[in-house]
Amino acid sequence: MRLLHVVARRSRGEGLERLFAELAAALAQPDSPADVVQRAVLPIADRRAAALTAADIGVMQLPFGRWPGFGDRRALGWEIERFEPDAILAWDPRAARIFSGEARGVPIAGVPGDYGAAEDWDACDDLLLPTVDLDAYFAERGRLTVHRHQVPLFLPDTPTEAPTRADLEFDEDAPLVFVPPLPSSDRGIDTVVRALTRLPDVEVATIARRRRRKALRRLARDTGVEARVRVFDGSAAPGRLMRLADLVAVAGAEDSLGLAVIEAWQLGCPVVGAGGLGPAALIRHERDGLLTASNDSVGLARGIGRVLEDPLLRDRLAAAGRKAYEANHMPGRAIGVWCATLRSIAGQRPPEAIDPLGLGGGAESRTDITV
Repeated sequence: MRLLHVVARRSRGEGLERLFAELAAALAQPDSPADVVQRAVLPIADRRAAALTAADIGVMQLPFGRWPGFGDRRALGWEIERFEPDAILAWDPRAARIFSGEARGVPIAGVPGDYGAAEDWDACDDLLLPTVDLDAYFAERGRLTVHRHQVPLFLPDTPTEAPTRADLEFDEDAPLVFVPPLPSSDRGIDTVVRALTRLPDVEVATIARRRRRKALRRLARDTGVEARVRVFDGSAAPGRLMRLADLVAVAGAEDSLGLAVIEAWQLGCPVVGAGGLGPAALIRHERDGLLTASNDSVGLARGIGRVLEDPLLRDRLAAAGRKAYEANHMPGRAIGVWCATLRSIAGQRPPEAIDPLGLGGGAESRTDITV
């Protein structure tokens, strides 16, 4: 199968962009369950190009202005003619808008990563929805003629080396909470900073871009917790900081996927989710994590305090999270579902019926995979 990825938005380190990188890398592995030849179209100077090239995935780069122009469409049309893909994956609304109805007869599958306008994906024949909630959202708002397929989120189970707390000048005795990086528009981290006023001994670490770092430090100073908030720049690896933490607070109110929850589970770190629909769809409250309301610093402080003050609860949540990761989000099983779905979209029926989890139905039916 020949698969063309089209990504028109520059990398901002958000959830769907990471899913794209992980899927492309997994499909490029020799032990991939499908024989896939991939090529990617990215914005000029996009930092993902080097990693894709290193994985033997061909890359073409286009300007991709705010709105797709004639030059982008013409160059992409030439690329489709040259590469002759069996299917095209559009990884953002801007990429989907490039296609007006059809791409020279090639099926187009969009991969929405948030609750944006359904009409942004009108050019797509299929939608691949990474969560149950996104599937329900587009079922209510999308075109009746589009085919929806629910596909699983996954992350590789790779060991992550962690520095010591002393290396990064954290207090060895203070509880440490890590907040995964958020888009600049998401103010979920502000809720965590305000919660610190009720958690007198707790330190917080997070990652943010330059402008956001300044705003966070100002907020920490204004709330009197500046000495206990560490904001690293974008070069810091979230996984390494997670390994140091006693708890991960997934605070993004705009988080539609919850990949940070899966990464914390993979690393065996307990999780408290604070308002995002993605984390809420993954976490089973009191079983493999705790959930609090969005923008509720009092409730978040209460949840963080419960986990940090109760070692048995912390160990139980961490173990249950790791079990959830192994059951639903490891690459082997997930990639099998992705490959079967992509073959179905491309019209390439596998030797057996496309029903990878034994849920019933054949290649002609909608692929509904709940994990």
